[in-house]
Amino acid sequence: MEKITTQPAAEPITLAELRLQLGVMDDSATERDPVFSANIKAARIWAEWFTRRALITQTWGYYADAFPTLRRGQLLTDFIDLRLDLQSVASINYVNDAGVLTTLDPANYQVDLISSRVLPAYGLSWPTTRAVPNAVQISYVSGYANAAAVPEDIKKALKIIAGQWENFQSALESGITVRTIAYAAIQLLAPYKDYRNLF
Repeated sequence: MEKITTQPAAEPITLAELRLQLGVMDDSATERDPVFSANIKAARIWAEWFTRRALITQTWGYYADAFPTLRRGQLLTDFIDLRLDLQSVASINYVNDAGVLTTLDPANYQVDLISSRVLPAYGLSWPTTRAVPNAVQISYVSGYANAAAVPEDIKKALKIIAGQWENFQSALESGITVRTIAYAAIQLLAPYKDYRNLF
């Protein structure tokens, strides 16, 4: 299981970019800006759920009841996939056999920034843990470093999604549930989807 612990300090697209997408050219017409900003955040969260990746720098926690075990001749592996695009691992903590929450020495594991995963250092294995919920806890940072680093395809998808929600606002206010995401946005996001652990 993973959960976000620190939200991004900024969004991948700006309020000005969404206003341009919507054709709102009057700089004095700001009454709907709070709605636009909320839609930008919601679009980013939806896109992160769809792609299974972090779109801009944020801190996540990974939780598991035990470390994975490498078994030769089987498909099980000893690495742990983290959310794309991994920037750094702050800490790996685990509950040891004695029931003490222990910080794993960084020399005992490798951080693979290319594949966004962690694995034991060469020749080592993960330590054993006590059989308790969330015995393994990893804190890490993922996402594109800033808005300028986010691919334009992703930004375009976010503008389409947030813009669509604004265009459907009157329907939402009248009680109609809007369930669809524009297919164009899905097509733009599809190449960035993380398919690891889905099969």
